[in-house]
Amino acid sequence: MKVILRSHYVTSALRGSVSYLRSLTQKRQVVVSSLLVLSLLSVADSASAVETRKFTVTEATRQGLMGFSAALGGDLGFAGAPAGTTLPGKGYIFNVETGELWHTVRPPTEYNFSDNLFGFNAKMTSNRLIVGDPANPNAVTKRPGAAYVFDPLSGEQLFRLTPSDSFGGNEFGFGINAYQDVAIVGAPNLGVGLG
Repeated sequence: MKVILRSHYVTSALRGSVSYLRSLTQKRQVVVSSLLVLSLLSVADSASAVETRKFTVTEATRQGLMGFSAALGGDLGFAGAPAGTTLPGKGYIFNVETGELWHTVRPPTEYNFSDNLFGFNAKMTSNRLIVGDPANPNAVTKRPGAAYVFDPLSGEQLFRLTPSDSFGGNEFGFGINAYQDVAIVGAPNLGVGLG
């Protein structure tokens, strides 16, 4: 997989999603703990969505924010649970047909902090899952962000991606996109450090 590391400036709308995530976890108002799998059907000239499966995990907590990000690749789906500022983030790989949980993925122990935001963003291709961990830019100790590449079938972490000029607060992993064997990872504060 070819990875393109991109630096871009973030708008106030994008920055607002981190603040929104932080406020939700602080107020403990998050009630989303499931991810719906929808089948998109074309009916005459209008499109409609039909719920075909609800994916839930027993270990999901209100503060975990499971379903904050979602990705689909073939028969597998991914639900990110970045957990905001309260718990370490994690993600769930599941079979979209059966709803069966295949793997729970996390960053390696040395990078698994309570405010890491692992699962904030994700993209999946047929053979790769890329999970963003932009780290919490509002944390007292600012850490550099990262993106992780997993094999969705085995749940094995293949790579930890960081830019060569990484620094604390760069938010690398904030935005991710992938198509076939190319991935783009955004870092809103990389380059200028100001956003």
